[in-house]
Amino acid sequence: MKNWKKGIKVLAILLALTLTLTATLAGCAKKEPEKESILIGYVAPFTGPLSSFTVSVRLIADEALAEINKDGGIFITEYNKRIPVEVIWGDSESDPTKAAEVATKFVLEDKVDILVGAWTPATINPVSAVAERNQVPALMENGPLQSWMEGGPYTWAFGHVFDAYHLFIEAVASWSHIETNKKVGMLFDNDVDGVLFNVIVRELAEAQGFTVFDPGRYPAGTPDYTALIAQLQQEDCDIVIGNMILPDFLTCWNQLLQSGYMPKIFNIGKGLHFNAEADAIGPTALGLTSEVMWNPTFNYVSPLTGQNSAQQGANFSAATGQPPSTSIGYDWATFETIWDVMNRAQTLDKEAIRQAFAATDLETSYGRIKYENNICLVPVVAGQWDHDETWGWKTNVISATTFPRIPSHPELMFPMPGSN
Repeated sequence: MKNWKKGIKVLAILLALTLTLTATLAGCAKKEPEKESILIGYVAPFTGPLSSFTVSVRLIADEALAEINKDGGIFITEYNKRIPVEVIWGDSESDPTKAAEVATKFVLEDKVDILVGAWTPATINPVSAVAERNQVPALMENGPLQSWMEGGPYTWAFGHVFDAYHLFIEAVASWSHIETNKKVGMLFDNDVDGVLFNVIVRELAEAQGFTVFDPGRYPAGTPDYTALIAQLQQEDCDIVIGNMILPDFLTCWNQLLQSGYMPKIFNIGKGLHFNAEADAIGPTALGLTSEVMWNPTFNYVSPLTGQNSAQQGANFSAATGQPPSTSIGYDWATFETIWDVMNRAQTLDKEAIRQAFAATDLETSYGRIKYENNICLVPVVAGQWDHDETWGWKTNVISATTFPRIPSHPELMFPMPGSN
């Protein structure tokens, strides 16, 4: 009898322990507290040599979020209510290592719902890597497709990127608008873009009957370009094409001016997208050609505000007292896409958000956003710097063969003043 009673007592103790453990596990399995906002972690070069690309994004984010959040934000099914969209900002300092550090903090500490990486491979490549490693949906804003895909293929990161072939198709097409000897000299450094662009330019230019001279790669930050310039002059290159950040280009350009050599066409990428950069170069910026990512002559319309490109440019200038930035189209499209994705997802489940990104098909301020293998190719056209009565400088779109919806004016192209 005693053993029987003892067994009952043991069973009772075990049952009590089981109930306690079950209650503890149930408590641990409780839902996480509801989030107060849909959190976007935006990583971009707000300082450093690439900071000119970020001049418009905070203003556009404020306008876009005011529109998105005016009725409470985005409806989230698991909360059965609307919550606002919020952005936290991270400075990559134009440095890939810093970009990765900031993105990692956003994911692990701030628990962002969506990562955004913006402006050139120095930021978008490391931010994409963080998104893939941590399985967080992410949107990349601006960079050459070919350089971005060095880290691909991607599952969680989606890219609004331009095709370097489109970029140089437009450049080469513009060269035929004025008479030259069809000799092209290259000035590409030894970074990822420079090595890639060297190959693409040679392929496209030679296919169009141009002769290409390549003096070789050089390290970014080179203080003396005189030997390279002398080789271009000796080869009698009527056309020179390069890709440099502004400080490097200023050094190179001043040494070229001192040499007395001036090609008929000088095409510079990366370092000449903004009026402030043309101002830094001074009067000799007249006639320089470069890629154009966006300007007010584009004919796209925002699905969020109904503004067209001209209105967006005018609104930016009215708010800032500055000329319209070539980054405006990219910035609007980023927030328009996130708004559309979250409206369709209606959840904070990361896999569902990723699937909503993949299914995007939206006309935006930067054209149609639709992904194929996580890639959407956005416009890049050729432009030439010209005088402007209001802002001092403007870019005339001189070739847009790959994006015919964009008005172009090849008849406006002119050779560099003082060219040989």
